Amino acid sequence: MPVARRFLGISIGFLATLIMAGLQFGGEVIDHLIGFAVSDVIDPITNESASLIGNLKGLLATTLFLALHGHHHLFRGIMRTFELVPPGGAGLPLEVWPLMETYAEALFVVGLQVATPCLLVMTLLWIPEGFLARMVPQLNLLVNDIPLRIGLGLFLVWLGIGPFVYLVGRLIDSIAAASDQLALVVAGAT
Repeated sequence: MPVARRFLGISIGFLATLIMAGLQFGGEVIDHLIGFAVSDVIDPITNESASLIGNLKGLLATTLFLALHGHHHLFRGIMRTFELVPPGGAGLPLEVWPLMETYAEALFVVGLQVATPCLLVMTLLWIPEGFLARMVPQLNLLVNDIPLRIGLGLFLVWLGIGPFVYLVGRLIDSIAAASDQLALVVAGAT
């Protein structure tokens, strides 16, 4: 019985971590597209290399999470689990695993939502560059391409801050719904 209670708490925290990881994944994709992939920094939390735009997106998402009272949604979700599943009242149902798998898949969807504008614009930039490289092979596109790609990428990151704030707000609201859904699945097992 205490295992189910611990699992609910861990999985609600895991949902918030998945959302932040998805946003950082989107930032890493943007980093690769604009050429910042070689300039990774050391992340003190995970003690691994992390991307610049990924860190920016992660820190901005954390700030928005606190500013938009996302931690209150987490606390409400945990309190809701006590209402739906009384202490010592439930075991761990097997229906929880497909639900957690669905939330893990959402990590990549969130990352692609963050990176799609930059991905589309950079693809539109690469097409004429490919034609130019074939037509004029003497032209050193690498020297001309990198400043253009960095400038355009940073401009797109700047333009994407508004939609990013909206996306994070929507994801914070989804944490509350997902924690209720997890609690209902576990409560249905009793």
